[in-house]
Amino acid sequence: MNLRIAVIETEHFEVLDPVIHLLLQIGAEIHVLCSRQVNKFSEFKLDSRLNWHFNQSEISPRQQLLQFKQVIASLNIDRLLLLTVSNNHLFYSRLKKKGIKVVLGIHDINSYLIPQIKFSLRGLIRHFSKKILFNSADEYLVFSNKQALTLQAETKKNVHHIPPSLFHSVQFLPRSYSKGQELLVVIPGSVDIKRRNYEEVFAFIEEAENLHLNARVVILGAPPVDQLETFRARVNSIRSTQNGRIDFFEEQVPTDVFFEYLRKAHFIWSPVQKVFDNDGESWETYGVTKISGSVYDAIRVGRPLILPDHYVVDSPLLKAGIFYRSVTDICSILQFVASHPEQYAVYQLQALNASMDYVPEKWVASIENIFKT
Repeated sequence: MNLRIAVIETEHFEVLDPVIHLLLQIGAEIHVLCSRQVNKFSEFKLDSRLNWHFNQSEISPRQQLLQFKQVIASLNIDRLLLLTVSNNHLFYSRLKKKGIKVVLGIHDINSYLIPQIKFSLRGLIRHFSKKILFNSADEYLVFSNKQALTLQAETKKNVHHIPPSLFHSVQFLPRSYSKGQELLVVIPGSVDIKRRNYEEVFAFIEEAENLHLNARVVILGAPPVDQLETFRARVNSIRSTQNGRIDFFEEQVPTDVFFEYLRKAHFIWSPVQKVFDNDGESWETYGVTKISGSVYDAIRVGRPLILPDHYVVDSPLLKAGIFYRSVTDICSILQFVASHPEQYAVYQLQALNASMDYVPEKWVASIENIFKT
């Protein structure tokens, strides 16, 4: 069977790449409709097996969507996979044509199931457009097993699950720790107080310094431009008053630098909030109706993961996770590692075992299921 699929992704290259990798494993004919930025950062941007469709120059979102419509009309495809749709929902719903099954990627489940209506013209249009898109899709795609179970309980349509990161064992670089060495804790992702609890991070820095714990935190991301001055001032205050060792980036982190820090990390910390409130839209529960990509950054490089105990993880991640209720718990864990370096090797092995559940060959069947119905 000749499998033909078009994938649309304009925001997250890190979500796109695992899907492309798996589609290539089953010999699908792949058309990628994306933004120039997504193509720029994709590891497959030079892969001749793919058919890329994007504009080489900056164009407006509306122009981009109109180009997508023209491309879809010209292709003879079986499936249309909409990986990320955060706007123009009504337009995307109209891409559905006879003979094409549409698989809709759902990042925030509650925003579709129990959306909060803003009683303005724009708010009402957005609400009903999302509802039309959700109902028009033939199947859905989510990014964790818990998300899949949550959404499947609310729909009779098929719900597929593809993780946002895969682990390539040939690229794995083991990390070691020696007594007296600085423990490097990396927090991936742009600075966003709605998604991550930075008060916990600052409290950890203070407590670690009081305990003379040899640890450094690197926030592997930048704040929004309008929050840069405030965030910089807060970090500088921590550095001066507690002599805290904390670093962050003031601009978008280059891809090579991002992965270099992930590989150098002893621990990857995801201080996610319990709930996510997206400007008056429905609240999402992390680990249940929404995931954090930073969790899967740890899987990608096989590093131990530090997570708040309210985050609901899929069972493989239990092997890699170190769960805490307070920053005191984190300090206690790192103090023990600092005194007993052999314990780090245990954490590293557990993280590697967790990552092995995300090797591509274990997920090929999941991508094949998209074509079976």
